[in-house]
Amino acid sequence: MEKTAERIWQVVATSERGMNWLKANFAETTNADEDAFTTDLMGTNSFMGKAHGHGYRIEYIGPNRVVHFWSAFIGEVSTLGG
Repeated sequence: MEKTAERIWQVVATSERGMNWLKANFAETTNADEDAFTTDLMGTNSFMGKAHGHGYRIEYIGPNRVVHFWSAFIGEVSTLGG
């Protein structure tokens, strides 16, 4: 998950299982040949809630760090470039 522009987020599946789940749960926002979709903040929150409920880990790529979300949205933070 990455913020690509003002109020625009990109959600990308990084595994085949994740791609299949993404397409099954967000078919209205993804194309059959893509492993990603763009959305606003509300769509991102919806995705995170559904993905978390199905046991998926989420990685947020921010301007200064990467945050991994998993059980109970407790995250591990790593700084980019160091």
